[in-house]
Amino acid sequence: MNRRIKQGEKIHETLDWINITPDNDANYWFGYYDRNPFSKDNKYHLVIRYDQQERLPKPGETAIVGLIDIKSKEFKPICETYAFCHQQGAMTEWLPQNKSKPEESEQFIFNDFSRHKNGTWKLISRVYNTDGVHIRNYNYPTYKLSNNGKMALTLNFSRIPRRGYSYACAYLPKNRPVPDLDNDGLFVMDLN
Repeated sequence: MNRRIKQGEKIHETLDWINITPDNDANYWFGYYDRNPFSKDNKYHLVIRYDQQERLPKPGETAIVGLIDIKSKEFKPICETYAFCHQQGAMTEWLPQNKSKPEESEQFIFNDFSRHKNGTWKLISRVYNTDGVHIRNYNYPTYKLSNNGKMALTLNFSRIPRRGYSYACAYLPKNRPVPDLDNDGLFVMDLN
């Protein structure tokens, strides 16, 4: 049975779970396990919004990266991404907040594609804050941040089998079935 849970509807018989997503026809999800979707102050939950769930995303389609306000249950769109899938989302993750500047908005990182004029796609990562301000880009995607947020693990997403686990534009060219040892594998990216 696949149906939407309405606001105020009890989700589980004994657990006090609540629905935090807006009551509309959009699909919201966070993505991958092993990361926390809640902001440090528990005000926001990171989400991806994509208006269909019936098929895998196609190259050139976008999803909206945004925040659910936990109290108001309203969706706050921040930006679009070309790098998303039903399994991993956009690998969205909160960056640790600078303790010396607690007044600054919290920041998060996610994967996206940059499209070049010649039509090629480059997988990158972007950083935004909860106010919707674009902070910076990195030349590589992130797979997982270090606990202190100073380093990120990155990899060649083209080597992940497509079947819903990777991104529509991250495909392995047919003429490159053998790994390029200088560009394939796991790498550590310094975020400073």
